[in-house]
Amino acid sequence: MQNLILAITNPNQLFENIKADHEFVIPMVIILIVVGVCSVLTLFGMDQEAILEETIAATEQTSRNLGASEEQIEQTVAQMRQTAAQGPGMVQYGGALIGTPIMTFIMVLLWAVYFKVIAAAMKLGGSFGDWHAFVWWTRVPLAVGAIITVIGTFLMNPGSTAEAAFLSPLSWFGVAVSPFMGALLYTFDLISIWIIVVAGIGFSVWTEKSVGVSIIIAAIPAVVFFVLGLLINAVLT
Repeated sequence: MQNLILAITNPNQLFENIKADHEFVIPMVIILIVVGVCSVLTLFGMDQEAILEETIAATEQTSRNLGASEEQIEQTVAQMRQTAAQGPGMVQYGGALIGTPIMTFIMVLLWAVYFKVIAAAMKLGGSFGDWHAFVWWTRVPLAVGAIITVIGTFLMNPGSTAEAAFLSPLSWFGVAVSPFMGALLYTFDLISIWIIVVAGIGFSVWTEKSVGVSIIIAAIPAVVFFVLGLLINAVLT
C-alpha cells in the first residue's frame, strides 16, 4: 500500500523501493478493477441520448466516406436507434467492465515490450518481467484519473465523449481549435502526461540516465500512438 501512495506522491522513492523486487500484482489488480468499475459508472452517468446522436452523426459521416449508399446508412441508423431504445444493457456495461481492463492490459504489454527493446538496445539489462512490472507501477495514475472522471460525470452529466474528457485541456476552454491541436490536447491529457513523467522518473532511477532523456524515451510510444491515430482518422475522413 505504501508503494501505491508513493506512485502518486513520490515516484522517485517508489522506483528505488522496487529496484530489486519487481512485484506488480498489487498495482495490476487495483488498476484493472478500478478502471473496469469506473468505466461502468461513467457510462451510467452520461447522457445516453446525446451520446447516441453523436455516435449516429459520426457513423453517417464515416459510412459516406466509405461509399455507403443513403439507403444503407438509413438502415444502419435505424438499427442503432432500435438498439438504443432498449437502453444500455449487459452488452454495453459488460463491454465497459471487461473491455476496458483488457485494453489496459494489452497496452501495458505493448509498453513493456517497448521498454524491453529500448533497454536491450541501450544495453541496460532487465528481463521482460522486470519491465512489465515497471509499466504497471507507472500506470497507477490511470486509477486516479478513472475515479476523477466518474466524479465529473455524475456532477456534469456529459452528453459526448468530448464533454467527458474532464482531464484534457481541450475541455477547459470554449474555443475552436484545429483538428491537429484538438487531437493533441485530447490524447495528451493530464493523466497521460502524468504517466509519462512517472515512467521517465522510474526509467531514470532504474537506468541512471538523466530524467530529461528518460522522459523523452517514455513519451515516444504515446507520440507514435498519436501519429497513428491521426493517420487512421485521415483515412476514414
